[in-house]
Amino acid sequence: MSDYQKNMLSGAIFFLFGIVLLFAIPFTIQQGNLSAVGPRAFPNFIGYTMVFLSGAHLVITFISNKLSSKKTNEKDDVIKNGKECSSQGLKDEIRVIVLGIIMLLYVLTFENLGFFASTFIASTLSLILFKVHKWYHYLAVYGSITLIYLGFTKLLFVMLP
Repeated sequence: MSDYQKNMLSGAIFFLFGIVLLFAIPFTIQQGNLSAVGPRAFPNFIGYTMVFLSGAHLVITFISNKLSSKKTNEKDDVIKNGKECSSQGLKDEIRVIVLGIIMLLYVLTFENLGFFASTFIASTLSLILFKVHKWYHYLAVYGSITLIYLGFTKLLFVMLP
């Protein structure tokens, strides 16, 4: 499957999922009368955002495919770069498996170590897996984790493990 087909398929799936979500919200979530922002606000935001972004993704993919002019066809590229494509694909598949293992370990350690420590460890392992070398990327991730923790515990008064 080409990149164009993958992008169009994923865009269409998320577009349809967003529409289904927007239709399902009124049937599944009761509208509250206590404030202007009710219990449907965030799910509606997610649904509209999903429809908008996936629609934009479809349009951009379609336009970029029409505007791009390829010098060689896909069969020549696969024959020329067959070894490069297969070895890169294998590396990507191994990376996906390792990332899945990191996520599984994160879920397993979340209760024992707590949000803060397990999230720091999982995010550090993920950054190392993707060979991120710039220190400010680590700082941004750690800052985001800290802000999320403070937002839940200090602003929303939700105790995280």
